[in-house]
Amino acid sequence: MAKVKWGIIGASGWADHTFGPAIARARGAELVAALSSHKQRAHDFAKRHGCARAYGALSRFAADPDIDAVWVASSTHLHFRHTLACLKAGKHVLCEKPMALSVAQCEAMIAAAQKSGRLLSTGFQMRHLAQHAEAARLVSRGAIGKVALARARFFFPYPKPPAPWRQSKRQSGGWAIGDLGVHLLDLLRSCLGEALAVEATLTSPKFGFETEDLAVLHLQYRNGAVGVVECSTGVADAAPCLEIYGTQGSIAGALFGELALTDAKGRKRVLKTDPRNPYVTQVEDFCRALAGAKLRVSARDGLEAVRLLAAARKSASSGRVCPVKVGGL
Repeated sequence: MAKVKWGIIGASGWADHTFGPAIARARGAELVAALSSHKQRAHDFAKRHGCARAYGALSRFAADPDIDAVWVASSTHLHFRHTLACLKAGKHVLCEKPMALSVAQCEAMIAAAQKSGRLLSTGFQMRHLAQHAEAARLVSRGAIGKVALARARFFFPYPKPPAPWRQSKRQSGGWAIGDLGVHLLDLLRSCLGEALAVEATLTSPKFGFETEDLAVLHLQYRNGAVGVVECSTGVADAAPCLEIYGTQGSIAGALFGELALTDAKGRKRVLKTDPRNPYVTQVEDFCRALAGAKLRVSARDGLEAVRLLAAARKSASSGRVCPVKVGGL
């Protein structure tokens, strides 16, 4: 089978040190082009990563007939425009999280993918860790009984202020919840299903920006479970964790690391892990989906995560529990 030829939008940060190398290492994938708003940055990226072409204009990049799929790794406020342009040009798209700034934008992106007949996915690489996928499978089959409580925590204190767009609500939609919390919300959703309501506190104790560097969310799920999400880009580091407690056992341990299933009799079994890089696995999953396999993370998953972010922001601004709107595509 011919390799899927990838283009990437973004030539610095995560695109440079993680996403580009992931495409290069993935089986069935080849990185052929890069786009940046600064053309010289795109050229430098292409030289480092062995891309054949570098672009400074979205129109020329999207029109490149040699690109099959695009990883949209631009700033959040650009996801909508970049994704629509690539879908319209006939490219398949893996869009970084959060998928867009609003539910309406996400719905329009999904509609564009359906109209073009192209694949659209969201960059939730945590789902591609074997232990996370196994945790979701075990919960769904009732291995810990009825789920009562789940907690996910991820603190990643920035040593210095982030890029200006992350400091802006208009451009980012939120810092800690958009950078870290959205992953946790999606991970809990993969295990617990849809949420009914969220109560959120968004504060900025370290940096004092209009976007939060600490977020604490309490969620009510349709299956009766309660969820707690804690994330921070400013507070001193705490061990990342994933904990799911049920009436007949629990699954708990380190986020990204070892998780253990404990049954009602106290017997413990460590869940199998996969040493492969989840970003590489994500690219390979996308390439297999282009050949007809089922995609692990859909555009709908990206939409529902943004729906939760919107509810969290509304709750934080109103000081009330906010229902999660049901509906859409």
